[in-house]
Amino acid sequence: MSLRKTGKLAFRIGLAGLFGYFGVLAIIDPVQQAAAWLSPQFADLITSIVSIEFGLRLFGVAQVAIAVAILFKLFLRWALLVATVMLVGIVVNLGFNEIALRDLALLTGVFYFYTQER
Repeated sequence: MSLRKTGKLAFRIGLAGLFGYFGVLAIIDPVQQAAAWLSPQFADLITSIVSIEFGLRLFGVAQVAIAVAILFKLFLRWALLVATVMLVGIVVNLGFNEIALRDLALLTGVFYFYTQER
């Protein structure tokens, strides 16, 4: 396997791992995840539509689905686009802090990976 293919595989595994891990956390304990990660504005937005529990569980299911799609290259370009939208939302929600900066770096990696896939 070439170094390029190995790098792409490693990135896919890492990205899927992150989306899967945080997705499972949101499904298992949505209230704790909302308290830890949601800004009051986004929490108010979610609760104006559905309960926090349902909204976070739905987001968690979407994250797990994205993780599976990325890991197994199922509709990979679409999965990367949805991941990009999710990461933009996460960065906007978090504001300017070290976690948002890490997610911004992850976002640029996802964008780069998207441009490399055909």
